[in-house]
Amino acid sequence: GSADLKDMKITQKASGGDIWDTADAFNFTYQGLSGDGTIEAKVTSIENTNDWAKGGVMIREKLEAGSKMACCVVTPGNKSCMQWRTDDGGGADWTNNAVGDTAPYYVKLERKGDKFTSSVSKDGKTWEAAGDQTVSMGKDVFVGLALTSHDNGQVTTAVYENIKVNGK
Repeated sequence: GSADLKDMKITQKASGGDIWDTADAFNFTYQGLSGDGTIEAKVTSIENTNDWAKGGVMIREKLEAGSKMACCVVTPGNKSCMQWRTDDGGGADWTNNAVGDTAPYYVKLERKGDKFTSSVSKDGKTWEAAGDQTVSMGKDVFVGLALTSHDNGQVTTAVYENIKVNGK
């Protein structure tokens, strides 16, 4: 995959089987984060290579495919949801209660210690809870934008804007 910044928007391209199961296959555009923090972004668009293609915000402990993680994503056909993996190499899980809407949509993920809280919004001002989960991670993690086409043979494209990362 790839990510390009132009006119204050990031265009991300990725294939990958999914962000799911025991190992993720996706593109991750990231930076380091130490301790508590929040990432928020507007998913302006996401190409529908599959109803379960996913684009959104993620915090993960390591860069390896099976790392512990939490994310809040938008899909083209299944609204928005929170996902997580509590053990390295363990199975991923999700809130199983799709909320919000499809793109354009805002997604937010906040970390306070080992508690992760996700929210979604149509306007970036009024937020709806998408889920919360406890995932034990070390102090130093990676925070960024995650995208998968949900079809390793196809590349999908997502556009993000209004990206904010706040460390505490």
